[in-house]
Amino acid sequence: DAGVRLPHLAKYAASIGLSGLEFAVGIPGTVGGGAVMNAGAHGSSISEITESVTVFDTTLWKVVTLTLDDLKFEYRRSAIDPDKHIVLSSRYRMKSDVAENIQARTKHNEEYRWKTQPLGWPNAGSTFKNPEPTRSAGFLLDQAGAKDLRIGNAGVSAIHANFVINLGGATSGEITSLLRSMQDIVHEKFDLRMHPEWKRLGKFTDEELKVWS
Repeated sequence: DAGVRLPHLAKYAASIGLSGLEFAVGIPGTVGGGAVMNAGAHGSSISEITESVTVFDTTLWKVVTLTLDDLKFEYRRSAIDPDKHIVLSSRYRMKSDVAENIQARTKHNEEYRWKTQPLGWPNAGSTFKNPEPTRSAGFLLDQAGAKDLRIGNAGVSAIHANFVINLGGATSGEITSLLRSMQDIVHEKFDLRMHPEWKRLGKFTDEELKVWS
C-alpha cells in the first residue's frame, strides 16, 4: 500500500527472504512517495524493482494501473502527476535470498546512513538532486562552504551538506531562504544550478517559487 513507510517495508522484506529493497532502509518516505519521485540510495532506485503502480486518476475518476512504460522513470522523477494521480499501491519484482544475508546488507546500509547523515535531527532527506553524474550535490555544497549556512532555525548539517535540519521551530520561509542561499553559493563557485529533490506543499511567494524554477 502507498502509505507503508519504505524503511519498515525494507526490513520486513529482508525478514522473509525477499531482496531488492535493502537500499531503501534509510529513505524517509513511503511507497507512494517513492514511486512519484523514483526514490533511491546506495546506487539503486525504486524503478529497478517496480513492475506497476496503481493510482486513482482524478481526471478520469477511476483506478488505473500504470505499467513500467507508462511510468517513464528518470532520475528522481516519474510520469506520476501528483495534481491528478493519487497513488494507491506499487507492485515490486523481488528476488529470493537467504534472510540473514539480506538483513546483513540492510543493516549495513542503515548503519552507513546513521554515520553519514543527520538522522538525529528533523530533516526531509536529501535536499538537492545531483546536478552531474560524477559530482554529487553534497560534494558541491561542501566545497562551496554550505555547512556554515544558517537562517533562523534552519541550518545546513555539519555531517552532510545536502541535508537541511530543523534546529527547533524553523519556518517554511526560513527553510526556503536557506535553500536559495545554498543554490546561490554553488552557482557562484561552480556555475551550476541546483534543483530541489523536495516537493513543495502550500502557498509560496513568487520569490520563494524561484527555488523550484
